[in-house]
Amino acid sequence: MKKLLAIVISMAMIVAMMPIGVFGAVGQNDVAQIGDTGYATLQEAITAAENGDTIHVISDFTEAGQVVVPENKNITIDLGGKTITTMGDDKGIWSTINGNLTIQGEGYIGDATHNSVGYLFYLTGTLTLKGNITYESGLEVVQPSSENSKLYITDGYFIG
Repeated sequence: MKKLLAIVISMAMIVAMMPIGVFGAVGQNDVAQIGDTGYATLQEAITAAENGDTIHVISDFTEAGQVVVPENKNITIDLGGKTITTMGDDKGIWSTINGNLTIQGEGYIGDATHNSVGYLFYLTGTLTLKGNITYESGLEVVQPSSENSKLYITDGYFIG
């Protein structure tokens, strides 16, 4: 019996000393997650994402400023029925896509007031939009900016 108690106590001590990341670290204020790791902003999740990762939006939130998908990054954002309210940068751009981004699932991305966002997506890379998602912008939803820009749409609603 003493041996069993010693084993149980030892295991409890090992578990207590493990870093929190071993169990996943999704906090109550996080808006996105990759695997078991949560992120406070969408940009943090995009920066941390590896090629092929899916970022899951886990709560409704407002994203101020610009979100950038870097060149040579190939990622997916799954809205999961959530709403991202956008607030563009000083040029009225919410997101610059230099790499490859797929947005899927159900949800809403936009600025219903049409006051802060001119272009929802400023595109130099590849953007794929699929799923039951509403995109709303004050000027244009997508602004291609180079001859290499590619846009694939399989579903969605566009207000702009």
